[in-house]
Amino acid sequence: MAERSFGASRRNFLEGMALTLAAGALSACATRQYFGRNVDAEGLVGTLFLPAVPPPYPAVITLTGAEGGIEAEPAQGLAAAGFATLALATHNAHGLPRTVRNVPLEYCERAINWLRETVRPRNDFVAVRGWSRGAELALILGTMFPSIKAVLAYAPRGSIGLASPNFDNFSDPATPPAWTWQGKPLVFEPLPRAMFEDPDRPAPEEGRFGIPVERTAGPILFVTGTEDEGVRMDPVVSCRRMMRRLDLFHFPYRHEHWIYADAGHDIDRPPPFQGHVERDGALDGGGTVEGDTRAVADSWPRSIAFLREAAG
Repeated sequence: MAERSFGASRRNFLEGMALTLAAGALSACATRQYFGRNVDAEGLVGTLFLPAVPPPYPAVITLTGAEGGIEAEPAQGLAAAGFATLALATHNAHGLPRTVRNVPLEYCERAINWLRETVRPRNDFVAVRGWSRGAELALILGTMFPSIKAVLAYAPRGSIGLASPNFDNFSDPATPPAWTWQGKPLVFEPLPRAMFEDPDRPAPEEGRFGIPVERTAGPILFVTGTEDEGVRMDPVVSCRRMMRRLDLFHFPYRHEHWIYADAGHDIDRPPPFQGHVERDGALDGGGTVEGDTRAVADSWPRSIAFLREAAG
């Protein structure tokens, strides 16, 4: 479709959340738009944020980048917008791999199943939203699990990276995988050679490390900045290749790529933009303060609208 450029147990868990909601309604914090609670079931590490209105809600899983841990801000913003949101840690948290290295996708599958059982999403709608390495993982989960009904990918790569810091070292079989499935490094079938954009120079998105995004059972949104310096592989180029791949397979769902001029890597959080500025005025992930500010101010409300349309 379009490329656009711009200047516990379920009962106990929900009973506990209901008490939290009731207490909030009677307190001075009754104006809060969401409530959060740590998740410690099924070996999962994360925080579940629920809107401060009666259920049911559509649901979203949020995934962060290579730093790992739990990134609360996007999940809180989504909960305030009416989505039950699980901010899921996949690494760099207690009991999990320290880095993006040998992360079992069965862990993510448990998270999806737990969220569906616990929240009972409206229309059984579960989306996954990720940033950087988390966006890579979000795209992978969308291809593997039909229960995922939409994917939002911020600054992703369109191929499966390996373990940091050698995540592009595909020629070395000794480099550990980032993601595993059934105890083996994750790879997929390559595209047929006839579908390569240049058969003499296949892109990473076309080979066995390419992510078969065409298998996703719902709409896909890519969000990138033209000045992204947060990853070695240019996300704008990678997302264009994935858009081409979707079109080759006549992907039946909405799929869009929003490209923001002068924006860098850190454009996944709700506005206002609060990225780290170095002494020389540069941003950690590239781009400019003005470019990133415009990107988050524009993409956040539009991405909420994208999710609401997908959820029905």
